[in-house]
Amino acid sequence: MAAYALDLHQKILRAWERRFGSQRTIVDVFGASLACVEKVVRPHRTTGDIAPKPHADGPKPHLDAAAQAMLRRLVREPPDATLRDWSYFFPIRTR
Repeated sequence: MAAYALDLHQKILRAWERRFGSQRTIVDVFGASLACVEKVVRPHRTTGDIAPKPHADGPKPHLDAAAQAMLRRLVREPPDATLRDWSYFFPIRTR
């Protein structure tokens, strides 16, 4: 699901600061979820920032750069090898 636009964050915050109504009223007016309104208001209370958080880049790779390079070389050698073959050969060649 995509993040709400920054301008919506600003409108929600402006309505909240002007005491337009409860958070549920703001939800009804802007069509955002209650969680969205809470996620806009909470950081503003603590840090003053309303920009969405950047993407966290997902999980870290299990293999370091050297092991990834070795795996790429191994894949080029016999291109028809199966995953079972790689799980057998890869640990042997990394020792």
